[in-house]
Amino acid sequence: TPGTYFDVLRVIASGASRVRKRSDNPHRDVALIFVLFCTGAKPIEIARLQVRDYLNRDGSVRERSELRPEAAVNGRGRPLFFTSVRARTAIDAYLAERVRRQLGVVAASVASDAFRYRGLDPLSALFLTETGKHFEVTQRGRDDPRATCRLMIATLRTIFKRAGWTGMTSQSARRVVARRLTVNGADGAQVGELLGLSSTRAVRSVRRGRLARV
Repeated sequence: TPGTYFDVLRVIASGASRVRKRSDNPHRDVALIFVLFCTGAKPIEIARLQVRDYLNRDGSVRERSELRPEAAVNGRGRPLFFTSVRARTAIDAYLAERVRRQLGVVAASVASDAFRYRGLDPLSALFLTETGKHFEVTQRGRDDPRATCRLMIATLRTIFKRAGWTGMTSQSARRVVARRLTVNGADGAQVGELLGLSSTRAVRSVRRGRLARV
């Protein structure tokens, strides 16, 4: 289980391996797994990530990036780390596939932009749907103006199933991240900053909540 901290990365890698074999979009889905478990971002925040949040202009990886305020659920920017080698390898493989498939790339006629951001449009979504479109963010309902991304939530649910993770949700994945941070020496304030939690109660809840089996 995720509670066995020294096994977490191995378990995530094993799940990613199963997804790679079972998914129709394996590069993207494996990259999503690692981004979720490395950043602890919420589904709507992942849907709002752009190529420029992961890549520098010269095509190198922004290992220490930032979740833009307009992408964060609480409207406040926070640190975003892409320091995991496995995560970078997975995302790079997905972006290389996008270039091959010409999804979200800069027009070939724009010569000056040809080598920026590996040829990708920096403002395009980091993750695209099966049809090459961004994950749409909408209101939860007619009387509920809060934003949601139903397709990203459904996509992650399918990925968890293919990984063989019983009961896993994006929220329980955030709990895994919170507990890993705690074991690695992060205090409550640091966990809150990295996960976008402003209250001590919220931090305590995400650190103590029930974990799914993986």
